[in-house]
Amino acid sequence: MPFAIRRIPAFALLLGSLAVVVSAGAAKPQPDPKKDEPKKVEIKAPEPTAGEIKALADKFKIEREEALKAKFPPEAMTRADDLVKRAEAALTNNNPRGAARYYRDARWQLPYLPVNLPPHVTRVFGESRMRHSDKVFSVSYSPDGTRLASASADNTVKIWDLGNGRELVTYRGHADQPDDATKDANVLKVGGVAFHPKEKMIASVGGNQVHLWDPTTGKLIKVLATIEKTDKPLKCLASVRMASRLRWAATTACCASLKPTRARQRSAAQAAMLESSAWRTAPTAS
Repeated sequence: MPFAIRRIPAFALLLGSLAVVVSAGAAKPQPDPKKDEPKKVEIKAPEPTAGEIKALADKFKIEREEALKAKFPPEAMTRADDLVKRAEAALTNNNPRGAARYYRDARWQLPYLPVNLPPHVTRVFGESRMRHSDKVFSVSYSPDGTRLASASADNTVKIWDLGNGRELVTYRGHADQPDDATKDANVLKVGGVAFHPKEKMIASVGGNQVHLWDPTTGKLIKVLATIEKTDKPLKCLASVRMASRLRWAATTACCASLKPTRARQRSAAQAAMLESSAWRTAPTAS
């Protein structure tokens, strides 16, 4: 019993020491891990104006009338019509952002006939928006952001309307290129495409040629270059800012390796030499 009594003060002293240590640790300020993190800045898109919403509604009405003229049944437009009702309700509730979103979604739901259909074809089953018949290797946005160009292994370049997902133009100029030594090795078919940042033209590479053509009509303007001394197909096209001028590079390698170099370092096996006032090339690093 006396031994147990002697142990009680020692145990109490130990508890008191632990309490002091715990209180001292609690009093010490802890570093805030979020204090040193950079502040996140939220960038919100501008709210659509009444005029922009009206323009979307007008485009929907025109495209819906086209669908009716193409003899699509009203049932095929049920989903689009439902989205338009939501857009009108959003406008009533003073929600222009939601109204614009519903109108844009409604345009993507309307049925349509693809461009350049033969006269005897009246209907195409399945989804044709933003689709090729083979792999896509390159895409490019138009300067105004309203169109998208895609280059594919199906030997075509297609221009798409980003407002409704419909095909606008198909370019087939690379499908039959005379004296193309890269024909057997060219698994990409059309490996690269790029919009001109200012002028109404577009460039694409396929096999051993670089073509410049009109994105509105799909008509060839000129063959800018033909690489004759190589069996390596051109794989991509990219813009290169050199001094105060914009120049272009078409290469047999990846676009990530594009570097502007002097003309004496150019190699026909690596880059297409585009001699034009607005378009020239720089080769890749080996």
